[in-house]
Amino acid sequence: MMLMHRPSGPSARGLAALFCLTFASLAFSQAALPSKAKLGMKAEAGRTATYSTDSEISISFGGETVKLNSKDKSSVRVVKVLEDGSIEFETTTLESTLTIDGEEMDDEGEEPDSKILSTFRPNGVLTRYADADPEADPATTQIGARVTQASSVKFSGQEVSAGSSWTVDVPAIADLKVPAGRGTYRLLAFEAVNGIATAKIEFSYAESGSAANATFQGTSWVELASGDTVRGTSSFAGLPFDFGTGEAVKADGKESSDRLSGGLLASAQSSPSAPAQPATTEPNTKPAEEKKPEEDRNSIDFKMKDWEKKEGLFTLYTKKEATRTRYNLEIKRSQLDTLFFMQATISRGDSSRAVAGDPLSDTLFEFREVPGDKIFMIVPQTGYRSPGSAAIQRVLDRSFSDSAIEAFDIEARQKDRDSVLIDISTFFTGNLIGINELLSGAGGIASLLGGGEGGVSPDREKTYLQRLSVFPTNVYAETVYSFSGRGGGAGNFEEVFGGVAGSTPDRRNVNITVAYNLYPLPAENGYVPRRFDPRIGYFNVTHQDISDIESRRSVVQNIARWHLVKKEPFAPMSEPVEPIVFWV
Repeated sequence: MMLMHRPSGPSARGLAALFCLTFASLAFSQAALPSKAKLGMKAEAGRTATYSTDSEISISFGGETVKLNSKDKSSVRVVKVLEDGSIEFETTTLESTLTIDGEEMDDEGEEPDSKILSTFRPNGVLTRYADADPEADPATTQIGARVTQASSVKFSGQEVSAGSSWTVDVPAIADLKVPAGRGTYRLLAFEAVNGIATAKIEFSYAESGSAANATFQGTSWVELASGDTVRGTSSFAGLPFDFGTGEAVKADGKESSDRLSGGLLASAQSSPSAPAQPATTEPNTKPAEEKKPEEDRNSIDFKMKDWEKKEGLFTLYTKKEATRTRYNLEIKRSQLDTLFFMQATISRGDSSRAVAGDPLSDTLFEFREVPGDKIFMIVPQTGYRSPGSAAIQRVLDRSFSDSAIEAFDIEARQKDRDSVLIDISTFFTGNLIGINELLSGAGGIASLLGGGEGGVSPDREKTYLQRLSVFPTNVYAETVYSFSGRGGGAGNFEEVFGGVAGSTPDRRNVNITVAYNLYPLPAENGYVPRRFDPRIGYFNVTHQDISDIESRRSVVQNIARWHLVKKEPFAPMSEPVEPIVFWV
């Protein structure tokens, strides 16, 4: 995998081109797919290939978000193959089209693209990345090397088959400020792509040697003969970038890439005008047609083929019907039994019972498969713990059960992605967060005088999901909840005492908008809890630790605080690695 970018400073076009990932690949005649293969990078000096890349990048800084879309065509040439098998590449951008927030940018005034020189070991680990122009921006080169290292498939050096998985620890590249990381890879299947025998590999990569870690994930179709990727899709989240303003900036994005022509091994290259034919003893005998595998009618791909598809933290499928819109969510096996967090906040209220900005619910949960082809939304029991004794923890697990707050039928499965499909069409419009109880309660003197807007009840006919979006790191939804109340009477509480008009134009209906944000629970990010002291004003989170049955103090209280990390760890005062940002 190569990374293409322009050598100039942090211009919008240069930034977009910086993240355009292209995949080295080759083509050869259709061959029988094996059941096992030993993967690794191979190439021949002088060979070239061209690739196309579509990328979408979202960058937030200065309180604004900029979306960049880029379409690029690039060329990769094999410079030489070293004695240890490492391969040196030279990469050049041939064409580039950029749009910023939907507006196409002009090429006028842009400098020509430079040549990027890179070296990969046979196992796919990047060891060198440099711009041929000595005056190129070092920061741009560093981020280019960082993305290239994380996004390229690494090989185990062992023979693998469908279902095989492996992990590769990647060392840091000190001179390029590329942090160390760990890649996890799984061979899903052997497939033919445009006549090329490939291994379909799903990967995830997490940086571990930096306070500002980025994560990458995707799927690559790796050519069996050379180890290069002929087709790929990937996404990244939390990638730090110096935009030249002094402000910490992080980028999220996704891309897809395909080989257009050429290849890196002459022996594997087939002629496009005369594709290779299987050998036969009778020259005029027509070769037998390859029998296509029967389509799995119970698979996600079959059932969702007419639905709109959006990929992110989960894959979302949307279908608009005459009177409603349906939503299905694809969850990978690796995402089951994994902790997620869901925040619910009022984004638009009635300034009385529901005020914009009020937090409604913070829910820690996991998706768990249970017998009967169902997925349960489970809230784990965290109030009683025993980290110091496994035996006591087993007793606690038997004594205090988890809570199942939602259930979904498994609508379909996808074997090659090891994933399940659930219907979430009514998930964000139900009473999961207790919004009905918040709005329906009246009581007190306000109720006796017809005040407080009176009691209301849910109106499901007017309740609807206003927005549902998936991103690489989270799922965001907005729901408009409608409630109906009684009309007539002496007016509301404010009017009885001569105050201003009520908080709703008509007491027979009130609409409340709730924003949901769902994301994985951060893990192993260096966060250190701090104990609560009642003499200091902090909100706290409490649990009971009964590891030591002799202890008189089994209640553990930690303060609720932000995860702030110093850029300069040993300085008395330092800017944070990731500042706290509030959206108003």
